[in-house]
Amino acid sequence: LPIWSLAIRGAVAESLPIAQQVFEAALDRPSRIAMVAIAARTIAVAAQTTGDFELAARTVMRALPGIEKYGDDSHFDLFIDGLTAWASSTGYRRFSMVVHQGAAARGDERGPAAITRGLNRTALLVHDDPVAAGKVAGEALRNSEELGLVSSRIVASGHLFIALLMMGQWDEAAGILRRQLADGRTDRFDWEAYIATGSALLAYGRGDHAIVAAAVAVPDATTDPVVRGWLLMHDAVVTYFAGHRARGAALAADAVDAIAVLGNTSEDLPLAFWLAVDMAVETGSFDRLEVLTSALEMLPIGQRYRTLHGELLRARAHLSTDPVPGLRAAIEVFAAMGSAYLAATVRVELASVLADAGDGRAATDVLANARPLLERIGAAPMLARADRVAALLTPAVS
Repeated sequence: LPIWSLAIRGAVAESLPIAQQVFEAALDRPSRIAMVAIAARTIAVAAQTTGDFELAARTVMRALPGIEKYGDDSHFDLFIDGLTAWASSTGYRRFSMVVHQGAAARGDERGPAAITRGLNRTALLVHDDPVAAGKVAGEALRNSEELGLVSSRIVASGHLFIALLMMGQWDEAAGILRRQLADGRTDRFDWEAYIATGSALLAYGRGDHAIVAAAVAVPDATTDPVVRGWLLMHDAVVTYFAGHRARGAALAADAVDAIAVLGNTSEDLPLAFWLAVDMAVETGSFDRLEVLTSALEMLPIGQRYRTLHGELLRARAHLSTDPVPGLRAAIEVFAAMGSAYLAATVRVELASVLADAGDGRAATDVLANARPLLERIGAAPMLARADRVAALLTPAVS
């Protein structure tokens, strides 16, 4: 169907009205159940971009009776994709994950449908359990390459890259980036923007502007808030390296606002908030950070991805008069979820606070836990900060 071709290219504005027309025309017609399934999935996935979650809910519930009665397993799998898209977009991340896990147990483990299910699952996993997300994304990438599925390959590469970045496996992440860029850009401008943003995050973490991939040309008609957020994150890092650090921090905060149009439960929001907190702490842009943090803290704990929860603890700590408890709590969250790099970053920040408070022994211990990973991955800016803290702790030599 043309709607599917449009949807996978990110042309949501064009695919959604066509999908709605197809859905209404095919509904309650058993001989057209395949069209119902495809249209329902397209509508539900598009709702993640438009923010019309009530439309997604109505669509999947209206589609369920016919698909259950008349559809085969492939039609039901499409329906499950739509159901999980609705559930994740409305913030029911744990329910959505359970549905994804059930769907993953069905049918072919290596075919295109299985790859799609794996990628959808990875999107939910990466900010709760990057280690598990990396395994699922890695398998999806291998299967996509074997089957020659270019579109699935770039999505898998993007998710795997972010998982590796969080785990502190930066050489592996850089390898994914080099290979993806060497193959040339595809027509999946949305996921190409994700890859480019990932390159910017790695560049920022290593303090090397040469790593930043070129900006992605996006059609003027694109209305996807997530793509807009990714472009802003890329611009934030480019601006930062151009010497306009405060402006870069402002753009990073703008990226959070752009994605938050879809709601604070968006699976793409934690990545943007992570960069916004990084840049706000470095540049001292705390007024804007207070606004972002206060808004996101309204989100109930059950609807927070762990990355977001940890970054909220970190942000609130830096905004408080006593940062130590919040920074320790953030470290616990990041360490428990397997996000070794974020845990190391916050350990350096905690060591700095402890050193300023005169607790040299505690600061030394915290730095000792952070440095090995930071040295191994080449996180030059954070290592430089660790060195400055260490210098404060070293007794002057007479």
